Amino acid sequence: MNAIDFLMKEHTRVRTMLKDISDDSHHFATKRKNFNVLAQELLRHETMEHEIWYPHFRDRLPDTVKHLLTEEKVAEIEIKKLDALKTQEAWEEYFLKFKKDVDHHAQEEKRELFPEVRKLLTASQLEDIGHELYQFKKMHS
Repeated sequence: MNAIDFLMKEHTRVRTMLKDISDDSHHFATKRKNFNVLAQELLRHETMEHEIWYPHFRDRLPDTVKHLLTEEKVAEIEIKKLDALKTQEAWEEYFLKFKKDVDHHAQEEKRELFPEVRKLLTASQLEDIGHELYQFKKMHS
């Protein structure tokens, strides 16, 4: 699977997890537990992108990568804030912001980054990077 398809699949999985956490039928404790799983997935995903994905084009798309890295850093901060919130009302309100921010980040990658990367890298390079991403995920799951 090429790298872009792999990352799109990851984004779909994250959206599914976010939707599940938002489900009003879940108890607050279940939402927090599921969020903790999601948070670990997002941190792994971020590390994977930093170590494997971004180095292939960081120098050719510096502004785009810098912007995405800034958004990822904000997500890390938001994860910590969510973890610290104790009341259900405050947590759910902040979670909605977090969910919106994560979706925005994924949409930016899809609309802005992926088309540019397709111009810079060959199909073979994208396949090789996709394999590297898959192996990273397999080793760190």
